[in-house]
Amino acid sequence: AYTYEFVITDNGGATGSVSWVITAEDAASFTEFTNKQLGGQSNANFGSFFKSSDGTVLFLADANSSNGADVDFFYYNGATNGPTLFSPTDPDAGGLFGGAVGGWSTQNDTKIQSTSLDYASATPADVMGESVTGTKANQLASGDVVIFETAGGVKGIAEVSALATGDDGAITLNIKVVN
Repeated sequence: AYTYEFVITDNGGATGSVSWVITAEDAASFTEFTNKQLGGQSNANFGSFFKSSDGTVLFLADANSSNGADVDFFYYNGATNGPTLFSPTDPDAGGLFGGAVGGWSTQNDTKIQSTSLDYASATPADVMGESVTGTKANQLASGDVVIFETAGGVKGIAEVSALATGDDGAITLNIKVVN
């Protein structure tokens, strides 16, 4: 906390004072999730669905059991979009995973898109300052960076650190979520 006091003296020698206390709040920080592997739609070893509040990767059965409420975004590697991170509300998402995504009672309206921010040097202020309007980041490759904002207004940034293409492949992400 910082205290500032001003003392004022008039021509007659009378004085008065006023003071302020300024308390600086802690700056925003990141919660980091490293080496999170999301599997393609035919990958039996890794789930495809990500919950950003705690870094959980979910399999389709788990995503279905929550009716989509736990899913902020998911990975799918298809013929049209290639390796892609999708929002559950993307127009192409509803028919994926045998139509399961489109059948969820909750489809979180996460916004997600590629960004020019550098993952390693991005600050929480940088991430918070970005406008996020897209619903997918497609044709991803190792080294690409995406930014997202969950339906609850939580923002984050993710870097593709590794990619094994194909519907049975996986994407490895390093993710920072703004606290």
